[in-house]
Amino acid sequence: MDGIVFKLGPDRFWYVQADGAMAAWLVAHSGEMDVKISDPESRVIQIQGPASMDIMKSASGGEIDGDMKYFDSGFFNLGGQNLYVSRTGYTGELGYEIFHPIESQIAIFNVLMEAGAEFELKMFGMYAMDSMRLEKGYLAWKSEMNVHHTPLEPNV
Repeated sequence: MDGIVFKLGPDRFWYVQADGAMAAWLVAHSGEMDVKISDPESRVIQIQGPASMDIMKSASGGEIDGDMKYFDSGFFNLGGQNLYVSRTGYTGELGYEIFHPIESQIAIFNVLMEAGAEFELKMFGMYAMDSMRLEKGYLAWKSEMNVHHTPLEPNV
């Protein structure tokens, strides 16, 4: 499963992976390195699609705008919460991922739905996002391809 490494500071990084036991793997392979590995136990909510920039601009009071480039990230105020936001996503559309503590998921969901109301934001599940991903040709390991396929032979 692919992931993203965010650089939070000169010697502080955050690796985000969609699923799997990555933290255990990192601990097992840290050896004698002087590192601290921890799990922030965060969740992610995504805003994907052509209106996502307008929604995020509204939700952030204008802090997030067209100046945020693909793979840029940082902490932004969303509904009174200082949350980590990245301009990423796997749908192939303009999109953002908002990382938040599990206890704030309802609050951030409400902030985003309110900001998105004027843009007719709709809630969709993973199947909708997967169809967008497939339309863009973004293949997922173990879904469309596995060790029995070359990169030219996926199950699409």
